[in-house]
Formats: sequence, structure tokens, C-alpha cells
Amino acid sequence: MLRNYKLTDDIGFRFSARWWSEWPLTADKYASWLASTQGHCIVIFPDYETFGEHHWPETGIQDFLYHLLKELTSRNGLTMATPSEVVQKNEPVGVIDVPELEGTISWGDIRRDSSCWIGNTMQWAYYKAIRDMEPLIKESLDPELTKLWRYFQISDHLYYMYTGGGGPGEVHTYFSPFSGPVDAFISSLSEAIDFEERLRAFSMASNEPFKFYTGVGEDNYTGLNALSLIGLIKILEKIDIKAIEFHNNRRDFEEWASLSLRNKKLAKKLRSVSKYKGKLLREKLLQITNKHLMNYCKNWIG
Repeated sequence: MLRNYKLTDDIGFRFSARWWSEWPLTADKYASWLASTQGHCIVIFPDYETFGEHHWPETGIQDFLYHLLKELTSRNGLTMATPSEVVQKNEPVGVIDVPELEGTISWGDIRRDSSCWIGNTMQWAYYKAIRDMEPLIKESLDPELTKLWRYFQISDHLYYMYTGGGGPGEVHTYFSPFSGPVDAFISSLSEAIDFEERLRAFSMASNEPFKFYTGVGEDNYTGLNALSLIGLIKILEKIDIKAIEFHNNRRDFEEWASLSLRNKKLAKKLRSVSKYKGKLLREKLLQITNKHLMNYCKNWIG
């Protein structure tokens, strides 16, 4: 279901443009355009701000919307439908190839690609900073941190860092609360860095991930990594005991806690489980790590 950009922009951009050859746009005229359009469905997708901000009530935009609904219900062949109803009624008619690089499409600006969000180095730097937090966020299992991380992903943050000129630049500037794109970048990235530091402190993040193996060599790599103490606990709960015994015999848990977590106290406690095997080894490791994490969180919150 592709957006019909021409019919959408007739409302979103040109409705109050007196230079437009079709001005004034009436509900009857617009409905006739819809009725003559080919295809299974017509997707009209303007911004919410179209009706009252982009075009003020004085332009007649709200009256247009009111009368348009009447025109649509009175014409044969035109019906309103939700996306789910369109999908249920129609079969796919083709495939669109959208390459990840230089292929993503949007309805932003003149180029209609992703350049208005990730088109310059500032936008890419911010985008990468937020994206790189994902593994730690998933390991944290904290709903509040996850919610805050998603707030950082709101596209407006990137939109305000746009540095292009011309008409698109004026639109970006119009909506931005910052004095310019550099100011937007400094403010947003500073907040993101502060959030990441709090995230790393909360989850007891490590300098290097703990990679789980069941034996020596890449063929024995399990594909599981722990980026924090929370992540280590999650994996210890479910991984094959063979991997736990392999690392315990090599004293890898102790070394990781000492060098990567920089926590000598935890490393000393992990050294004490070297004599255990099997199910009891897993229980002892989880007992030590969970207790340490709980005490840490109490002190961190306090």
C-alpha cells in the first residue's frame, strides 16, 4: 500500500497555495480526482498538522475535510477502509526491492529517501550511538530503561540535525526548537551519552564481552555473549553445563570479573567455585552473581 504522493501533497502542501492552478481545492473536485484514479486502493497520508497548522482554519481546510467525507460516501466506487481491510480484500500485486544502502524510501523532503534523518555525519554519529546501546538494553531487562531508549530513537532528534538548504531546510528549521542543527546535535548526543553511562552503571557493563565456548577453538563457540553482569546471569541460567565447566576450569569467570568488570571482590568469590561440577556449579555461580548484583543495585540506587 504505497502512499499516493501527488494526491496527498495536493492537500498537504498545495491546498492554500493561491498560485496553484487548481486553487481553490473543493471537496467535490478532490473526490472526482479520487474516483478517476486507477488501482485497488488509494493511500492518502498527510501530516496531522495539515488540518489547522500547515493550513490554518481560515483557509477552509477543516470545512474541506468535513465536506469531503460527505462526497466520498455519496460516490459509487469509493469507500473508506482501514489498512487491515485493504489487506484482507486484495492480493499482493508485486514486489518492491529496497536495498539497504541508497535504496530506503520515505516521503521526506524532495529526495524522498532517508537523507533527511541520516544524511550527514552528525546524524550518523547520533544514530550509531543509539543503535549500539541495543545489546545492553536487551540484557538489562529493565522496562523503564527500554522505554527511555526508545524515546532517543524518535526521528525528530535526527530531523533537527538536518543541514541541507532550500525549501527542505526551511521546513526542518520551522519545526526545530534548537537554534541550528549543530545545537541539536550537541544537545541530543550529550543526553544520549549521559544515558549510556547510566545504563552501563546500572547493568554492570564490561569492557569486553564474555564469549561462551564449550571447548577450545572457534568450532566450539556457542554464539552467546555477555556484555554485563546481568547478561552473564541470563546466560548462566540456560546454557549447557559443558560450557560452564569449560570456563570454570580455565578460571575465565574470575578473570573476566577482575579485568573486564574491574571488580576484584566478585572475582575472588568466583574463584571459590572452582571445585564444583555440574548442576551444583551452576547454582553456586548464580548464587554469587545474583547476590553481588542485588547488593550493587541497592548501593547504586541509594
